[in-house]
Amino acid sequence: MKFENVDELIEDILHVPINALEIAEQWLSITKLLAEMISNADDLLIIQTYSQRYTDCDPYLQICFEDDRAITIEAVSNKFLTPPLSVDAQNTMLELGWELSDDPKLPNYFKFLHRENAEPYQVAQLFTATLRNAYGISPDDELEITTGRGVWSDAKED
Repeated sequence: MKFENVDELIEDILHVPINALEIAEQWLSITKLLAEMISNADDLLIIQTYSQRYTDCDPYLQICFEDDRAITIEAVSNKFLTPPLSVDAQNTMLELGWELSDDPKLPNYFKFLHRENAEPYQVAQLFTATLRNAYGISPDDELEITTGRGVWSDAKED
């Protein structure tokens, strides 16, 4: 027996999209870009997505760098997302190591990383896994990456 379209057969049997390799290559390119941006940023880095899946607020991630290169990373929570993350997606966030606090001053998922645990490529891998597996972002969705100074004052408090 000869099969006419092996790709369709594989997709039917394994539930692997025909363009799975292309999608994986796109995510690898995004990961490399994020790693480069992370390694070159020195104060604040924001990764904003634009997807048809969400209204009002699209998923975003941000990094705040400390003087010793330790970082605080954040990922938007259900407090801001419409529609909210499903229970499965929320569990994925926790499995990826994100934390969620009851403190109203910490409304997003967050993670504190010491310098030795903040290697740019590893953080970029976490970010792409978060975008892909929790938020359902596609490599075809628009990403906007901005760097800059944080909103915190440099003035010393009394």
